[in-house]
Amino acid sequence: DAAPDPWSFELRRLQLADGTVEFSDRSISPPGLVSINLLRLTAEGINNMAGHDIPVSLAGELDQGGSFEISGNAAILPSTAFIGTATLNDIALVPAQPYLGTYSAMSIASGALDAQIEISLAPESPLSVAGSTMVRELAVTDTRRDESLVAWQQLEIDRFEWVADTSILQLSLLSFDQPYG
Repeated sequence: DAAPDPWSFELRRLQLADGTVEFSDRSISPPGLVSINLLRLTAEGINNMAGHDIPVSLAGELDQGGSFEISGNAAILPSTAFIGTATLNDIALVPAQPYLGTYSAMSIASGALDAQIEISLAPESPLSVAGSTMVRELAVTDTRRDESLVAWQQLEIDRFEWVADTSILQLSLLSFDQPYG
């Protein structure tokens, strides 16, 4: 008797439109909260064939301010992989305050993040991210002294590169506009 063919499946298109997701990190106090609205997810040609690339895109808007788009090719079998890009537009930094406040005596009063990021996660190499970023209108205060600690109109990083297994962040050029510190 011949062995039966392995089972297989294929989903031509998976699509989510106008979704909402809420995250609550209660490991810190106050909890870290993120709400994503107008969530859109599309994945094409999902199947269980080894080495098959699945085109995916994910986009949404954050309640606290800003939007994101992620797109690229993902693989599930024989191991997880993703090669793609992410664009962050006007992401508010104030919602990160619970994390900063847990580990420091600082408070984020304002700021927004824009970024263009290349993402690579392959079975034979660690996660790596590279790209450019800008932080606008940042204001951070010292909560112990109740005074401004650091601020700027704009910080632009021309190119950054980070590889997970080295824990090294490389920066090319940092440009500040109206720094205060």
